[in-house]
Amino acid sequence: IKNDFIIFWNEILIQRLVNNLVENALKYNFWNEKVKIFLDKNKFEICNKTDIKIDNSETEKLFETFYKADNSSKSFGYWLWLSIVKKITIAHNLKINISVNNNIFCVKITKK
Repeated sequence: IKNDFIIFWNEILIQRLVNNLVENALKYNFWNEKVKIFLDKNKFEICNKTDIKIDNSETEKLFETFYKADNSSKSFGYWLWLSIVKKITIAHNLKINISVNNNIFCVKITKK
């Protein structure tokens, strides 16, 4: 099972990671759209429709502890939850990416 999405993990930290991603996808899911969760042997991805207006070149800033965006969006505030998620992915040797396209906010976690 060489290519499966298998990681050695700390159960509490992985629960926090998944809880943070799901809770925030639901909390900031504007227009009551569906939240998409995708899991296969290569990645875990969660996407939701949002009012975030940020350029993809700036998404790395969202991982900074207490990052505060100057934006009128209701979903913009302190991004502490993403900072925590980033630290958990680092501890488990995983890669995390954020993309925002056409009001769809996606967080993707893959193996390094």
